[in-house]
Parts: sequence; C-alpha cells; structure tokens
Amino acid sequence: MNGPLSQALQSVGIRVCHHPVLVTAPPPSWKAFDAAWLQRQQVDWVGFTSQRAVRWFSQRLATLGGNLAELSHCKIACIGPSTAETWVALGGQLPLVPEVSHAEALGEAILQTGIASGHCCWLPQALQAREALGVLLREAGIKILETPTYQILSAPSTASRAWREILGQGVDWITFASPSAVEHWFNRLP
Repeated sequence: MNGPLSQALQSVGIRVCHHPVLVTAPPPSWKAFDAAWLQRQQVDWVGFTSQRAVRWFSQRLATLGGNLAELSHCKIACIGPSTAETWVALGGQLPLVPEVSHAEALGEAILQTGIASGHCCWLPQALQAREALGVLLREAGIKILETPTYQILSAPSTASRAWREILGQGVDWITFASPSAVEHWFNRLP
C-alpha cells in the first residue's frame, strides 16, 4: 500500500491514510479462461489491462501446470509501465506498452503493429472490465477471447467504518488508484 504516490506525498510531510475500498477475488468460474488456455496456439496477442490481471493470470497458469514460455509465439501488450513491469518480473517477454495508459490507447497500439483481421487477441481481465478494448479490436476484425481472471468486490464493512472515522477527523484530499475504487467508495457512503 505504500507505493510511489504515498511515498511522494509523505516525503513532503503529508500524512497519508490508506483505506481499501475494494478487494479482488477469483472469478466465479475459470471455465472461459481454461478454454482460452487450451486455444493458446491460435492466439496472436495477449493484452493485459492491469497488474492484477497479470498476477491472477500467472496464478491460474500455475494451477493448470502451464507457464509463460508456452506463450512465446504470442506478442504481449500491457496497458502501462507498472503492468509491464509485473509481467516481466514474472518472466514474461518485453511487452508493447502504449504512451498513454488507457484501454483505447492499448487497442490503438496493438492495431498499429499491423495485426490483421482474423488474428486472435486474448484479453485476460477483470470480470467487470470496460468493454472499450474488446470493441475496438473487434471492429478491426480481430477475434477476441475475453476471459475474467479476477473480480472486484467491495472491501468488508469495517473499511467503510474506518473511512467515516477518517472523514470525521478532517481530510484535505482523497486520491483513488482506479475507477473501480471510486465506484466502490461512493457505493459505500451513506
């Protein structure tokens, strides 16, 4: 929890309080993921839109007895530098990373490589992932395998109580690390 943003704020004397508003869990079913893994030889690209997707992907591969080397024929794309670092740290090849870290930029970067209609792109992602990347690639004629690798759930109610206590003490700024965090935070407010 004490990542680069927290460290930067603390380095200038700002008190930082961490309160998780969401947790991740396995998807309700691994059926789609496992089916995609069995089709891996037909996959041309694998696109990751979060560090969590990379971590859960790797965990599921280990459960299946698979490894990243079995994707050596695929090109890999990651939404941003942190996601790419997570992928490489697990032993993955250097991925394509767009200049801007959002789904549309990732899709455009993949399309600019010359991927052709009929090619296949596997998108291991959150169960609640935005549809923008899949839509963009589908419109270009790319076959898409969208498989959940995790789901986002609200943090336990104790986190909501902690938020209310902190808010009651006075807060100058609230920062969020993802759109999901914003949604879950607002959903928990009275």
